[in-house]
Amino acid sequence: MKKLILPLILIFFVSSYSFSQETNSTIKYSNITEVGYLFNPSSFNCELTTVSGICLNNRHALGVGLGFGVGNFVESGTIYCPVYLNYRFYFQNTTRRIKPHLNLAVGALLLKEQTGLYSTFTSGFKAGAFTLSGGLFFCMHNEMVRYIDDYTHQAIFREEMQYPLGLMIKLGLNF
Repeated sequence: MKKLILPLILIFFVSSYSFSQETNSTIKYSNITEVGYLFNPSSFNCELTTVSGICLNNRHALGVGLGFGVGNFVESGTIYCPVYLNYRFYFQNTTRRIKPHLNLAVGALLLKEQTGLYSTFTSGFKAGAFTLSGGLFFCMHNEMVRYIDDYTHQAIFREEMQYPLGLMIKLGLNF
């Protein structure tokens, strides 16, 4: 949890400073739709996400995200749905059409019969409506683990907390 708090504080201070420097405020609708891959040594997942919200001064995008993913977070072929709050900060770059950004998402991971934590911290760029992002994901959820009893040789199921952490890369459109 401490690893998530430091990026939040850093983004808050950078965005607060830049927001205080601007005098003309503009608010407009923002939609970010991306598809990508999440992977670590034990899992590989494909995910489609969309974030709808507002964009302030073409620099601060805040919205609610909903996704659909397929992979092996829990077992092969697992379908999951992340529901999260998303913040994206665009760095001011007036000389080029490419705008670098930092993105932070925190929310719930809805699995078949349980919920967990879903979070991502990525960076990337926007060129026109096209976006490319890469970074880290972290999830936390319970998993039913099967063990074989040495004495009775019967299967025993136990719930254990799992902490998938890995890399992600996403391509998408931003309107």
